[in-house]
Amino acid sequence: FSSNTVGGEIYTWAGSAATFDGNYAGGTPPEGSKCFRTDCSSWAGWGVFSATGAVDMTEYRDGFIKFWLRSSTTVKIDLEDWAGVKVTKYVPTTSTAWQEITIPVSDFAGVNLAQIKGFFEITSDTATTFYIDYIRYVKGIFPVYRDAGIAAKCRVATTNGGVSQF
Repeated sequence: FSSNTVGGEIYTWAGSAATFDGNYAGGTPPEGSKCFRTDCSSWAGWGVFSATGAVDMTEYRDGFIKFWLRSSTTVKIDLEDWAGVKVTKYVPTTSTAWQEITIPVSDFAGVNLAQIKGFFEITSDTATTFYIDYIRYVKGIFPVYRDAGIAAKCRVATTNGGVSQF
């Protein structure tokens, strides 16, 4: 995560049979040659958690969580602090195409960013296969490309309002 050097562990959860492959070489990921594939016959998910105790992520309070998603179902994204406070944002289906998802960190109001435990948690509540690639935190304002209908070199600041997709 950017300038933060932290130890992380991946945990998985499932309501029944599920497979998790963090080195999946299929799926034509948009970044690199591998992605994280989850295949489940019921609800299932996984997350990246601190292995070293609470981590201060306040430098991203005006930033974004960005990742690539390919899913035929809605998934939920959680951020969790060390006290167990968890805030959920729902991301709708990408219709099996890869889409870059951008969620303002401010959308996770109530989570103590100075005491983060779960950096990124993703769950599907139904049977499905979904893929994740290139999860990252970014600070502040970031450029939006011309194909989003916004003139080149303009900047868009999102301060509120759910999932932003570019």
